[in-house]
Amino acid sequence: MNIQTNPNKIELTSAGFPLATEAPIRSNFLPEDRLRALGVALAKGEVKELFGLAPFEFQARIRD
Repeated sequence: MNIQTNPNKIELTSAGFPLATEAPIRSNFLPEDRLRALGVALAKGEVKELFGLAPFEFQARIRD
């Protein structure tokens, strides 16, 4: 638990990515707002086809 109350100290004490780390996997795909819009469209069934997205047997995939 962080007990710092001064925002400047919180900023200085919070952990960040190491310099040699790879970029997050979503960072080069789409910005966050466009990813969110894509997720909403997928959930509503508005997107019929998305490259690399294919149906799969969920229970069988869990066993993998």
